[in-house]
Amino acid sequence: MKPHVLFSLKFTRAATGPLPSFYEGRTFHEVAWFPGANSAIAVEQDHNLTGPSRLQQLDLRSDDAKELATLDSYEGGISVSPSGKKAAYFLDKEILELRDLTSPNRAARLRIGPRRLSLGARRIPHPPQARPRKKIRRSSPGSTSLP
Repeated sequence: MKPHVLFSLKFTRAATGPLPSFYEGRTFHEVAWFPGANSAIAVEQDHNLTGPSRLQQLDLRSDDAKELATLDSYEGGISVSPSGKKAAYFLDKEILELRDLTSPNRAARLRIGPRRLSLGARRIPHPPQARPRKKIRRSSPGSTSLP
């Protein structure tokens, strides 16, 4: 089993070096960036891994953070839709939660099998420890063979 790895956000400029961060001391499971924006969705967790995970919307220009939801559990695979209006993540190895970011209280849960799911143009990888799928190699047009 993989250990729970937490990340922090640090900022730097090539010309001036490290910058102070509003998010100093906060730790995150994962961060997914909004397409073409200086904003992100992140799943925050305390250092001790004792409290619940929290879904946060981060605005890097204003150093603002807004809590969108407290999650029952979190397995991984956070992704933001190309429109930036929806986010998806796995609560466990089988339950995918879709959350409306314009109205964070609206969420839907789907039970899915071990596979990959696409949210618009972005792919959502299944959480770690999933059973790998066999790949099919094409040896010539029209014929297939297994490795």
